Amino acid sequence: PYDHRSCAAFGHYKDVFPHGQTTLTVADGTTASEVATILAERDARLEGLLTKTRIAVREAFTEPGAVLSDNDEIAFLPPMSG
Repeated sequence: PYDHRSCAAFGHYKDVFPHGQTTLTVADGTTASEVATILAERDARLEGLLTKTRIAVREAFTEPGAVLSDNDEIAFLPPMSG
């Protein structure tokens, strides 16, 4: 099955998405790292997203290997996001 994930970007990355966020439909078991790869494939400005940001899922910092659940919000926060 496929579920929806909300993706938010902050700092200079928020300009990539309309209104600073987007929604992806991905397979069950998708990790935060895989979401970053999907986003980078869609827009080259997001290349290297994992090396330049911290990841938060459900408003808590997490690791790239975190498995996402249906309707999770994943955020990518650069070091100086305000």
